[in-house]
Amino acid sequence: MDYLFKSSICMTVFYGLYFLSFRRLSFHALNRFYLLASLALCLTIPILSYEREEVVIIEPNPVSEITYSEEIPKQSTGNQAINIASKVIHPQSLEIDWMQVLTIIYLSGMSIMLLFFLRNILIILKSLTSASLSDRYEQNGNIIISITGRSPKPQSNASFFNYIFLNPDNLNPHEQALIIAHESFHA
Repeated sequence: MDYLFKSSICMTVFYGLYFLSFRRLSFHALNRFYLLASLALCLTIPILSYEREEVVIIEPNPVSEITYSEEIPKQSTGNQAINIASKVIHPQSLEIDWMQVLTIIYLSGMSIMLLFFLRNILIILKSLTSASLSDRYEQNGNIIISITGRSPKPQSNASFFNYIFLNPDNLNPHEQALIIAHESFHA
């Protein structure tokens, strides 16, 4: 769990740098190299370790406070009276296990992101099955273009593996060709 937490922090930092600095650049090859290299670094940085020698002086624990009660008269064995010793109990302060809190936060975030991912996959699968065969045509051999503008809930233009979803509403043929070329690059 420690490895996943450290790796997630690294991914957040590297992606934050990408989002703030590099995402607007048009150097696609350089952006891809940065993202792939940062992914490799995120997986290796948590494995790296360094050692530092530190001297710690441990002081002995003080003797706990003990109070003695009064002698109890009539409970004696022979000539000796029984002394009852009792410890004074100090209430302990509430300590929070921060590793457990971080684990719960991490697992909650991961669960939420997994639900979003599954929802998006279901939307894509629904788009693939809802488009009739007449709304699909092939281009460049293995790329399948699916027209999504005629459905009740039109989608935006996107690509998923070798599928391109095209919403031709409010687009002229030149803009459609540009979108298909752009999404073909992604596919």
